[in-house]
Order: sequence, then structure tokens, then C-alpha cells
Amino acid sequence: MFANLGWGVYSNLMAIDTRPLADPQIVFPGASVMAGMCRSFEWEKTSLGPPSEWSSALRITVAIVLESPFPMNLWSGPDLNLIYNDAYRAVLGAKHARALGRPGREVWGEIWPQISPLFDQIRAGGPATYVEDAHFLMERSEGPPGEAWFTFSLSPVRDEDGTTVAFLNVAAETTERVLAEHTRRQSEESEARYRFLANSIPVHVWTATPDGSLDYVSDLTAASLGKTPAQIVGEGWLEVLHPDDVAPTIERWTRSLKTGEPYEVEFRLWDADQKTYRWYLGRARAQRDGNGKILRWFGSNTDIEESKRTQEDLRRLTDEALEANRAKSDFLAAMSHDLRTPLNAIGGYAQLLEMGVRGPITDAQKADLERIQRSKNHLDRLVSDVLSFAKLGAGRIELRCEPIRMKHLLGSVVDMIRPQLAEKKLNLTPLSVDPELRIKADLDKTQQILINLLANALKFTPAGGTISILAQARETRVAISVIDTGIGIPEDQLERIFQPFAQAKSPLVVTDAGVGLGLAIGRQLARAMDGELTVTSTVGEGSNFTLTLPRALPASE
Repeated sequence: MFANLGWGVYSNLMAIDTRPLADPQIVFPGASVMAGMCRSFEWEKTSLGPPSEWSSALRITVAIVLESPFPMNLWSGPDLNLIYNDAYRAVLGAKHARALGRPGREVWGEIWPQISPLFDQIRAGGPATYVEDAHFLMERSEGPPGEAWFTFSLSPVRDEDGTTVAFLNVAAETTERVLAEHTRRQSEESEARYRFLANSIPVHVWTATPDGSLDYVSDLTAASLGKTPAQIVGEGWLEVLHPDDVAPTIERWTRSLKTGEPYEVEFRLWDADQKTYRWYLGRARAQRDGNGKILRWFGSNTDIEESKRTQEDLRRLTDEALEANRAKSDFLAAMSHDLRTPLNAIGGYAQLLEMGVRGPITDAQKADLERIQRSKNHLDRLVSDVLSFAKLGAGRIELRCEPIRMKHLLGSVVDMIRPQLAEKKLNLTPLSVDPELRIKADLDKTQQILINLLANALKFTPAGGTISILAQARETRVAISVIDTGIGIPEDQLERIFQPFAQAKSPLVVTDAGVGLGLAIGRQLARAMDGELTVTSTVGEGSNFTLTLPRALPASE
């Protein structure tokens, strides 16, 4: 078709123009950019030679190409030099500046292995080529090769004797359409995958438009609610929402729509199978475009009925435990108080007998009365521990936290234990405390903790051992350590000793006085004063109990 058209054009030109056949205006007609470039190009420096030596078929086809508004180019001569029109410049991109007259393998080196077989096929007598949406990686701009798609034809241009003098390439770039179709196809596939996933997972899945109107619910979601998807979208979901939850749910949804913040709310939805309402956790997040504009809301409803029941059971059990604990604390407090009356009476009568109000007493009777008094005092201490523990459990311990000088505190505590140190023949490391160092705590409760720690150190440290008391200042805390060289505590007992009515089990100790409340009370008192009581120990080497309390800084005094 092109050959016939070319000869017709040439015949018409010859009928009205008597200029020489090789005249540049004849070979490269028109006022296009490429016609002008072709007329000024030095063709004689290429393998094509000067236009005056070109075959008539080539000259005519060149004229057709230059005057066509459709992208065309000629692969001409033995080197397949490029001759192309204005429309083909867009195909070349940045290559246009140096493409005219150059061999095709140099211009299109990156795709030459892909297209060169097409020329060989036609030269060997094969048919012309027509390809739709052919894919290429082309270097048409700065940077790495880019993807491009073309629908093109490649056909031979033959001279009068049948010799192929060029190849006519008519090319239409389809990159934009192919990419658009690819994007559209991916979007259909993504939607299909989303719908499949939505109907495969055991949660409600839904989407909503930017204004909050539901535009999709999964089939599984609708079925569980006893509705069709069409009955749920829009505002139909409100019909399956528990009446008491409508107002708070709408209020929360409206806030998310206004602010764009994630949506999260708990509500009850009708369960078609069980014919009752079940608790769900509703969540949704907004999908936005590159400018932050909301495109759609993606949401889910997760069944939390069992979790709600568990929370309710836990709340009930917690309330029952608290009530039982309060009852226990009240009982222990009452018992401790009532026990003190007969204990005081026992101590009082023992003192009266010892004073001789009932007559003279023998040395043996005096020794017995002293034993009665020691037993009474021991029982009184046990009752005091139980009463303190009961008050702590009931939250009735009163604290008066104020700045306390460490030097004065530790000095007073040491004075209380000096007689026992001498009696057990134990050594006390000399105190070394910053006179200005202070803690913020309750003086009586802190003394109670330290005396208990020292009493344990005295009890479990053999004669000749050493007890040390150290105070270390930190930025906001003060650590008071009571260190002994006693029998130590097994590692598996280190936390157990802080439990109420528990004592460390040691084969080295035959009997331990007390009911195992001292350390439990000490830790609770420390924590009540925003502190902590901890221990490290090695069996056979000793223990290190550390009481940590807030430091009283000058600004807080």
C-alpha cells in the first residue's frame, strides 16, 4: 500500500516539478523540523552516500515518511541508518539529538538484540512484521532504561529490481494505555483478593466512604448478623446494634470522621445464630492519598464476648478476694487486740508475784516468773507483728514521711542492738555516714524495718561473725544495707522469705522464733514509703538486705 502511494505522490510531483530528481526539496519535502534537518545533513559521510545516488524507491519513501503525521522511521542502507519524521522524535526522546543518519545498532543498542532478528527474517524472504504492545527497555532519558510498549509494523522498501534498500517502521507507543490497563487489572485482582480474604477470616470486615457510609461488608459478616450485605451497607448496620450502644458508637464514629483519627469502640451486635447480642471490638483506619485526603475507611469487628465474660469473672473474683482479704485483716486485727488483754494480765500478775505481794518467793520461783515474762513478751511481739500485718493488709497504716538524718537514724538503731552484739560476741563494722545525708520516710516505720533486719542478722550469724551497716547515696535514692557473715539463704528461698508466715528453710537452724511476718511487713512498709526491700545471699557466706528509700534533697526540706 505504501509503495503504490509513494509512486503516485512521485508521479504527481514529476507532473508539476521539473527540478532535478536529487534536489533536496524533492527528496526531503515540506517545512517540518526533520525535513529541514535532512536537507542540511551530510549524507555523503554515511554508507548511504549522497541522496543523488539513492534509489528512487528510497527517495519516494523518505518523502512519504517526512510528510506523515504518524511516527515513522526508515532503517536505510546496509547499516540501517535512521531517517525519521517529526512524530518519531517523541519515540527517540533524548536520543533525537544524535540519531539522524546513524546506524540503528548504535542508536538502539539496548534493544538491538531484541529487534535485529526481525530484519534478518525479512531479508531471508519472510513476511513483514506486525506486533501489538511489544515490551522494550529503552534508554530515552537520563538514568536507567525505562519500560515502554509499542504497537508497530516493519516492512521492506524494495527497489525496481526487488533489492531491499530500507525497512519502513510505523510505530505507535502504547505505554500509557498498557500501564493503565495493568493498574486497572491489578485493582480488580486486589479487590478480588480482598473480598476472598474478608470472607475467609473469622472477623467482621467492612469498608466505608469518606463520609462514613458503609459501602461494603463481607458475606460472612452479613450472614452472622442475619442480613444480606445490601441490608447492612449505608446505615443499615444500626439496625443490628444494641439500642444502648447506638448513641456512644455514633458519637465515636463521628469523631473519627471529623478528625481522621483511628476508630475504636466496643459495642454489642445481634448474633443471628444464638439469637442474642454479643460484644465486639470495632476498629477502622483511614486510607489516604498522597495529599493526605481520606479515600476510604477499612474496618473490622472482632468478637470479644468471651473476653468480656472473662473480665467480668475476674472483676467478680477480685472483688471477692478483696472482701475476703478485708475480712481476714479485720479478724486478725480484732484477734490481736483481744489477745493483748490476757497477755497484759499475765505480765502484770507475774510482776506482782515477783515483787512479793503474795509473800516471799524462792530463787527457783523467781526464775520461773522470769521465764513467764519472757514468754509473754515474745507472744506480745508476735501479736504486734500480726496486728501490723493486718493493718497493712487493710490499708490502715498511717505514715508521717519527713526528712530524717541518716547518721541519727543509724546511730539510734545501733544503740538498741549493742547489748545483743556483746551477748553473741559479734563484731559491728564502724559506721561511716555523711552527716548531711537524709531520707524522706516515716521514722518509726524505718526503725522497725532496720531493727527487724538487724535482729535476723544477730539470729543467723554465728559467734565471732561480723555485721555491717552501710548507707549509699544515689541521685534520688538512699540504699541502706545490713550485711552479715551468717549462714546465708538458699537461692530458691530468697523471695519466699518475703511472703507472709514464711521463713527460710535451713538445716543449720533448729528453731526460729517468730511467725515469719517481719520481712513481709518490712517490704510492705518500704513500698508504702515509695521504697523497696531486697536481698542477695550466698549460703555459708552471709546475706545482704538492702532497704532503698527516697532521698530528701535540700529543695524538698
